[in-house]
Amino acid sequence: MVLVSAIAVGGSLIGVPGAIAHWEKGLAAGGEVAAGSLSTSATVTGVKETITNDSYQTTHFARVLNEQQASSGFTGTSSVTLVVEPSTDAGLGAVMSVAVWPVTAPGDCDSMSEPAPGYMSAAWSEGISSVPVETPPHGEALFCVRGYPTDSTPSPSAPAVQQNRAVVAARLGVAAAVSSTGSKSFAPTFTGRISLGNFNAQAPASGAATISTSRIFNFFTTSQNVYLRNVAPAASCWNIAYGGNTSQPGLDLIAFANPNCANGAAPTRNEQFFQIRVPGKSAVQIRANSTNPAYGYLQATPDGTLIESQVGNVEELHQLWIPQSGPLSGGYSGRQFVNVATGLCAQAPAASGGTFSTAPCGSSNRFFSTMWVSP
Repeated sequence: MVLVSAIAVGGSLIGVPGAIAHWEKGLAAGGEVAAGSLSTSATVTGVKETITNDSYQTTHFARVLNEQQASSGFTGTSSVTLVVEPSTDAGLGAVMSVAVWPVTAPGDCDSMSEPAPGYMSAAWSEGISSVPVETPPHGEALFCVRGYPTDSTPSPSAPAVQQNRAVVAARLGVAAAVSSTGSKSFAPTFTGRISLGNFNAQAPASGAATISTSRIFNFFTTSQNVYLRNVAPAASCWNIAYGGNTSQPGLDLIAFANPNCANGAAPTRNEQFFQIRVPGKSAVQIRANSTNPAYGYLQATPDGTLIESQVGNVEELHQLWIPQSGPLSGGYSGRQFVNVATGLCAQAPAASGGTFSTAPCGSSNRFFSTMWVSP
């Protein structure tokens, strides 16, 4: 939480340096205004400041106080405006957008709040001003600020197709050699300005918040034919439980305790042999080679409790995966497979024979090594 204040006396501005937010507050009033002073203060609180594969939006709550002082003859209200300054960050700030809207209570601005009708939005590199809020002397105006990747949506509950993960994740990704946590960040700034007749004041500050990504790594492409091995909790291979029926949907992906994966069978008939197919530039399909060619495409169930084989369908987002290259324990590189529909990662079961599921990215049982196989 950051406090910013500024005082304008007789049309001059006195700013308070060293704050971490940058707010703008404007005051406009009717009636005669005698000599007096204008003053404003603002606080900004980070509600959600981290972007992950399954949650792209950030949220900040702002409270701006009208501390106006004027002659007793003034009885009008003031218009309060919150301004998000243009970002000059060439990394994360360059691929983010921002939306801002007034709220009536702090509880109206949380990580799942939907932007109010008429909200203002723009690329963060351009900056944006809120709609003005009429505020009486010693009253306060409340605002919600939502950050989101450009080409995605400010709505946290929007359908998966609007989240546009296959495109956005590639822009947000960080090379493991650069960040072992898949993180990059930028510090947005805000401004508060007061105007009353010919009186104006503003209270700038920088570093109001730090918006960052977490566990989002660079998209990678791998060889077409692979074995996929769990690193934790025990070395075991991805295995499709086809039971000899190769033309059946709904076959579970299970773990098989065999660190070499080949299992003594020819790769073209091995239930642990998978093909990586790339229908688009930023997402893949993963097909079990042991099944009928129309079947075997790994698809997460909507509730995330299973990964099953299904008929191939590039329009089914639960069947598309974003491979990301990140770090493994011991310094080895590995892969996480992010589901396009949910943003959750494929997760290995606790023991051999257990079924795979999906969960938020980050744990060691959501990283895998790949071994190339000649077809």
